[in-house]
Amino acid sequence: MKMNEIIPFCKDIRAVMENMKKSDHCSDSSLSMSTFPEGCCEDTSQILAYLLHQYFGIVPEVITGKYYKSLNEGTPCGLSNGNSHAWIVVNDHIIDLTADQFNDRGYNHPSIMITTDSTFHDLFSDRREALQPLPCKDGVLTMELSFTASKIEKALLEKGWIYRDKSSPQL
Repeated sequence: MKMNEIIPFCKDIRAVMENMKKSDHCSDSSLSMSTFPEGCCEDTSQILAYLLHQYFGIVPEVITGKYYKSLNEGTPCGLSNGNSHAWIVVNDHIIDLTADQFNDRGYNHPSIMITTDSTFHDLFSDRREALQPLPCKDGVLTMELSFTASKIEKALLEKGWIYRDKSSPQL
């Protein structure tokens, strides 16, 4: 994985998403109902996974989990019972474009978190992990997320990002 390319790519995606209005998204997505990044982590992670596959041939794991106070007794963390979160993992690197939504609870997460330190993410159990997008499919986003992804792709193109050569996939 080329982190020197992934980091600016993620920064550009985050910048585009920060500047989008709720009306720029389909009404059924969390991105149209919440104030980014709050409550948008799963949709954002799925879009990021899709875009990393489209541009770099990477097939990330999208991971979702929930925080349960009973499983983290004695660990002060500012999270509420039942809080959920989603992020992606690529080659042991956590890539999280929405971790800063928890900064009002005592954290100081950057807007683009790329790390191998899983301390924060380990607070979320009851995990679901899925390779996304599936290697055998090219387009796996829902219609709602495809709508948003196409707007992000347009902005990425304007910033000079181009698709990888799809004849030579990288996993």
